[in-house]
Amino acid sequence: MTWAWEQKIEPLAKLTLMAFADRASDEGICWPGIDDIAKRTGLSERTIHNRITGLIGLKLLKRVIRYRTDRGQTSNLWLLPIYGAAVTGGAFAPQHVVNRLLELLNPSEQAASPSSTGCTLPVARGAPKPSLEPLDNN
Repeated sequence: MTWAWEQKIEPLAKLTLMAFADRASDEGICWPGIDDIAKRTGLSERTIHNRITGLIGLKLLKRVIRYRTDRGQTSNLWLLPIYGAAVTGGAFAPQHVVNRLLELLNPSEQAASPSSTGCTLPVARGAPKPSLEPLDNN
């Protein structure tokens, strides 16, 4: 999340980015809904949509559109360019990392062809909502 604090962008965009960063794994991968980001920030969903458009344009956020096998859309996967930030200064997670995560989330599904906003990926209908938060095995 430190990476998000360091971005020199307008305050509402930074707040939106911080909410995504708070949900992201160390690889910069998350899948919060727009409603979740709006609740966390106190901003309207319309404002979140507008800020997301700006963040994508600045290459600070990347959207991966996903579809269920019945072709209905499910939650987007979001990528932040923080993968390997300590070594490389940050980049989007490599495709093999994203593919592995998608295999774990939906083992019986295959990725579809990329779209103009990233990738279009099918998701099994009724699949549980995943969490990247660590498990407490105590």
